[in-house]
Amino acid sequence: MKKILSLSLMALVLVLGACGNDEATNVDVKKEDTPKKEVKTEEKINVDIDVNEEITGGKATFTGTTNLPDDSELMITLSNENGYKGQTKVVVENGVFESETFSNKGVALDSGTYQVKVTMSVANTQPESIQEVIGDDSKNLEGELVEDGELGRTVTYSEDFEI
Repeated sequence: MKKILSLSLMALVLVLGACGNDEATNVDVKKEDTPKKEVKTEEKINVDIDVNEEITGGKATFTGTTNLPDDSELMITLSNENGYKGQTKVVVENGVFESETFSNKGVALDSGTYQVKVTMSVANTQPESIQEVIGDDSKNLEGELVEDGELGRTVTYSEDFEI
């Protein structure tokens, strides 16, 4: 009796398995069917950046304020005419950003004139949440710090100072 019951159960499983609907497992999703997310924010931002340098023992740290959206990714570059160049990436939090300390391989920077440059690269390199605010190709950004370039609109602030 157990043998007949086991064979009957196996036959039922095979019959039910053969009756399955293959269409449910073979779903083709075409790229053109997937809706493209469009940026709809139209609020313009007249970009403002202010940077302060703090020089301690010949090493430089930069803090800044901006009205760019929180989580915007900025690059701070420090350079001079003698070939020194250092960079660090910062993220805006509550309208503020702060750099790491710039030095010359751990020692004081040489005296002289330096340029600090703060840049925000093209929109498609920013986090999606930022792209939604600044618009496609940063079209919602305006002001004297906004530049149109070959790859798109960028933001650039620069200032010279002495060490």
